[in-house]
Amino acid sequence: MKWELIGAYAEVIGAIAVIVSILYLALQVRDNTRSVRANAGFEAAHSWAISNEILYQAPEKDRMVFARAFDLGESVDKFSESERIHISILMRSLFEKLEGQYYLLGLRGFMWVNSELDQV
Repeated sequence: MKWELIGAYAEVIGAIAVIVSILYLALQVRDNTRSVRANAGFEAAHSWAISNEILYQAPEKDRMVFARAFDLGESVDKFSESERIHISILMRSLFEKLEGQYYLLGLRGFMWVNSELDQV
């Protein structure tokens, strides 16, 4: 009977150990998720900073073309073929950044409105 009592205690201790390890694992997964989300938000913002740096470092002529591209009164016909290609590449790049941020942030709520990264 003594061995049966020791076996029962061992089973209870084993069950408690399993519960504690599951709780620890849940905390580690939550912390890792926070870290990954924070890093993804940083990378999204950093990609915009890189775009701004590239535009800033572009020659004056290219900067003027990009400025004209965002002017609603400017006709597309006034751009040369080379300028249209530059504008097309710029627009595609900006669209892809926005698309990536939508999939990154948009599927679980807009990050800039809801600053709590933990909410799902």
